[in-house]
Amino acid sequence: SVDMNREYGLTIYRLSSAMIYAKEHNKEFMKDYQLHKIHYTYSDSSLKDKYVNIYNVKDEVYWNYKPGKQIQPDYGTVILNEYGVIGKLDYSDTIQHAAAMYLIYKTYSIANAYPNYEEFFNMGQLKEFTALTDSATEDLTIRLVRKIKKDKSHISLKVRQMLHFIESFAEKRLNTNSLLSDGITYQDYVNSVAYNKRLHTMGEIQEYLPPSLFCINITLDKYENNTKKNEEPIPINRLSSGERQYLYTFSTYIYHILNLLSIQDSNRVRYRRMNLIFDEVEICFHPEFQRRFINELLGYIKRLGMNRHATFCITIATHSPFILSDIPQSNILYLENGKTADSSKFKNPFAANICDVLFQS
Repeated sequence: SVDMNREYGLTIYRLSSAMIYAKEHNKEFMKDYQLHKIHYTYSDSSLKDKYVNIYNVKDEVYWNYKPGKQIQPDYGTVILNEYGVIGKLDYSDTIQHAAAMYLIYKTYSIANAYPNYEEFFNMGQLKEFTALTDSATEDLTIRLVRKIKKDKSHISLKVRQMLHFIESFAEKRLNTNSLLSDGITYQDYVNSVAYNKRLHTMGEIQEYLPPSLFCINITLDKYENNTKKNEEPIPINRLSSGERQYLYTFSTYIYHILNLLSIQDSNRVRYRRMNLIFDEVEICFHPEFQRRFINELLGYIKRLGMNRHATFCITIATHSPFILSDIPQSNILYLENGKTADSSKFKNPFAANICDVLFQS
């Protein structure tokens, strides 16, 4: 089954990354709109649900957990100790306790999800995080955390975000009271966590985003002829369904491409030839968005420098005359009843009259 709340949260996370990048480079991510503000509010409910409802950890075990001091430590203690955060956290503090629990959860998640971590598959499930280790399992857990810390790809991104977050708490640049009462804006968060670092690339921006303990609220401003038209900031959910689909589609593709390009480990496949396949991408798009789709897609690839690191083959299955009007006929394969049709009987749609193209599409 698909967890729609989780999917929506992931989509907004990807969109926020792309919109921050566009604003930092004085680019429009979407025509006529500019990013007003990104605001984060604390929520650990999804993390607790994973422990309690998915992995059957008792509620009181989740809330009362803190690293032990026994000679042979439990898995959670080994994980937190190897990340170097045990002495930096106050486990009676709501947010700092959640930060520790997230690191434990994410470490197990990585160990059980990715083929290049298959040597750690037998470490067990998250529900066993309070079990005591022996010398062999302690060594296995230490090696796992060390491998995650060395991994600079998208796989360990959420761990790195959390470690930056914890470091800012330890240095008193963030505090629980203000995060719980007011939340925090992206700019304030970056000022506290990145601490004078210049964030230029998409990878650098993602590195210092808040960890997965926050809900993201994005608001926009609408402009016409360089004049702001709205009095109040416009929440993302107030946009039309077509506008939202436009934003979600591009941000999702950009996010996943950049994740693949982030892989540098010589032991993993580094994808540098990519196939992008869009099936009836025009669905939910206003005709104007359909008309601009090809140009915008190519523009994002170039503006984000993705074409400097990879080659792309783009396949689009479509009936839309607006999309076809941007594609030379030599790049179009016509199909009738699932079979290749004779292209000579079709009018060349490139820069052609939309009505003529619609008639034959």
